[in-house]
Amino acid sequence: MYDAPRPIPTRLGTLMVHVPQTAPQLVLWPGVFHDSGLHRPLAAELGRAGVGAVLIEPPGFGGSEPISGDFSMADCGLAMVDVIRALGQGPMVVGGTSWGGATAAWAALGDPSMVRAAVMMNAPYDRGHRKAIAGPIPTLVRWTPPLLFAIGSIPASLAANRVLSHGWSMVRTQHRALSTATARCRQTAGKRVFWHRESLFEPLQNLQVPALVIAGELDQLCPVRYARRAAEAIPQHELWLSPDTGHLTAFEAPEATARRILEFMDTLAHR
Repeated sequence: MYDAPRPIPTRLGTLMVHVPQTAPQLVLWPGVFHDSGLHRPLAAELGRAGVGAVLIEPPGFGGSEPISGDFSMADCGLAMVDVIRALGQGPMVVGGTSWGGATAAWAALGDPSMVRAAVMMNAPYDRGHRKAIAGPIPTLVRWTPPLLFAIGSIPASLAANRVLSHGWSMVRTQHRALSTATARCRQTAGKRVFWHRESLFEPLQNLQVPALVIAGELDQLCPVRYARRAAEAIPQHELWLSPDTGHLTAFEAPEATARRILEFMDTLAHR
């Protein structure tokens, strides 16, 4: 259960943050073109186990302040740390999907004193580029009606065997998120995440906290080979390959994802 969202000032502007009534133990940042709705199923599963998940609305989405200029992935990570400080919770587990997974990594790299561990789900670890599928996305998301864009995202977002069971739910969730952001904000976020993101492979060698790397074996946007390479770079890592999910593992398989995260969090007490 969540009360009304809290506005929290960060270096990326004021972000709306959903704080659970259950004791918060981790904080989650969603993927690009999504809001906190992406992680609601996962948060519900974690809540049943007594683990509260703080849900962040990223810049420009879900009522958070619109993006006013360019920003780096490292800025996103430090904004996540700003949220943790504002909540007064001390070191927390940080996590997220895609953009959020990379944000969690940068949070842990930027201020390990405020991060207990990182959970990186379907994260992009390589440097951004304008080739292949990434090229037209920022332009498309600006000019395409949100509902059509959400429908068009299905093949790249979900594993084929999940389309019938999760396709319409994903469309509703993403359409709602896109509708909360201005066209310019959607494009700005797309450019940063798809074109201009920084590579994580070398920085992850300096990660000081434990990390759980989660990848969908059927992910078409962030291939498993990159997740394996990223995990191997992290001194204290665990790797989980979800066998039947695509790019939105936490949304496609929230129960299995929650179980794996809970197992990982249980090990933290023994490190």
